Amino acid sequence: MNYPNNKNERTALIIGISNGVVQQTALALAKQGFFVIYVDCRQALCDLLKQKLLEQGSSGWGIHSDYWDIREIKSLFNQLKACHGKLDLVITHLNLECESLNSYQDSQLVALCIHRAFTLCAESWLQLNANGGVILNILPVKSRASSRTKAAYLSAGSAITNLSDKFSNDCVPYGIYCSAEKLSQNDERFAKEKANRLVNSIIKNIAAENVPGTTQVENKTNRDLSV
Repeated sequence: MNYPNNKNERTALIIGISNGVVQQTALALAKQGFFVIYVDCRQALCDLLKQKLLEQGSSGWGIHSDYWDIREIKSLFNQLKACHGKLDLVITHLNLECESLNSYQDSQLVALCIHRAFTLCAESWLQLNANGGVILNILPVKSRASSRTKAAYLSAGSAITNLSDKFSNDCVPYGIYCSAEKLSQNDERFAKEKANRLVNSIIKNIAAENVPGTTQVENKTNRDLSV
């Protein structure tokens, strides 16, 4: 994978764009001047968001990648660090309906979801810790067509919320704001409005957290958060 070099722009990485609110959030961030890097298991979704960004005159970079694969997660963040330079924001939205998960039972899927959410938070922390920033974990949303049980979504959502709370406490000394966001069916109906509210909150948090020189912690780059 090759990434454009836009080190002077604010940069957002969005992992998982299957949800309408997440897609609208990507568009709203681009309108606010962010360079948006978006990742999804389905090429068609990447192509659709690329077209929407072009239609509004915004820049972005789509990556077709299976973010459930631990090797692809590590490769993604390693190349971002080497080729792009920095991130200001990471948004994750794990889609429990990815084809690569078809063989997993619900209980297995929840365990996998916890592991992948932790890995994404840890890799995001390592990418953001030099300058601060925001990590926003949007909880999986059950669609009407979903074959997964409601219990699987509730368990995965609860686990990601608890994980986000833990990371929130750990990230404070590094100038990183970490939180989880639960979406409702009404949010899907009014995706654009919800996205604008999310983006306004994100920008405020970046302004508060991303202040170079105010969150220096001795030996912070040596902290091991890998799984």
